[in-house]
Amino acid sequence: MAELAATRKGDLIALLRKDRSEITITATAADAVAKTIRLSSEPSGAAFTRDGRELWVALPKENQIAVFEMRAFRQTALLEVPSGPASIAMSVDGHRAFASMTYAQEIRTFDVKRKTEIARVASTYPGAGRLAVTPNGKALWAYHPNGEIDVIATKPPFKARPSARLEGAIGSLTFVHVGLDSFAYASSPVSSSVSVFDADSFRKVASVRLEAEASGIWTSGDGTAVYAALPTANKVVQIDTASNRVVGTVKVPGTPNALIYVPGAVHQRRAVAKGLP
Repeated sequence: MAELAATRKGDLIALLRKDRSEITITATAADAVAKTIRLSSEPSGAAFTRDGRELWVALPKENQIAVFEMRAFRQTALLEVPSGPASIAMSVDGHRAFASMTYAQEIRTFDVKRKTEIARVASTYPGAGRLAVTPNGKALWAYHPNGEIDVIATKPPFKARPSARLEGAIGSLTFVHVGLDSFAYASSPVSSSVSVFDADSFRKVASVRLEAEASGIWTSGDGTAVYAALPTANKVVQIDTASNRVVGTVKVPGTPNALIYVPGAVHQRRAVAKGLP
């Protein structure tokens, strides 16, 4: 399994190799590996800070979050986080980092500059939920494979909304802002479709049929498209967010798994998919 993270500018991409306990940093301008970082155990999630200067990596077996600076690619901090940090997300203003826990029903919040924990918010569902921040930056979603989600405000006092459950299972999730409305696009590990939900009401508003199950899913920079990786079909498809129809298909050698979209990374917009043997 693999996971991708990118800086806001798109100049660096981090590939988490969970089977090798390492992270590969790629410089997109050169299309070359800048550094391979060896870890003490398997990473479960990572996120760049908003300024792109640091990469925060969750190490659940160590009960730690490792922080690496992106100039010399060296570790600069190690946060002790009991209960096994799982997924990491950053607030839009860049001041706070959020981490879901593997062995506790809570979301922990950290001050990015001071590298200290500042809050804990109880989550409704056990296990390590994956995290995603809404386009307006006001809310954090902690979502689980069975469709259950917790929604938490990203600013103090980090108030939680009543929990909800989306229709269907969730594999990967991304947000799209269209006009005045925000939508969540979710792939499913058990069906060949992408479901579209209203991000405010959690109501399912559309379903996009695919030729195979999707794994990674990501929105384009301007929100006009969503890209989904189809590992069993060796393809990446483009979904138009205005019509919620598949409008493009790209064949990918190997098996595309994780996917992330980097606007303007190499002179023009493109999707970056990483295929794993």
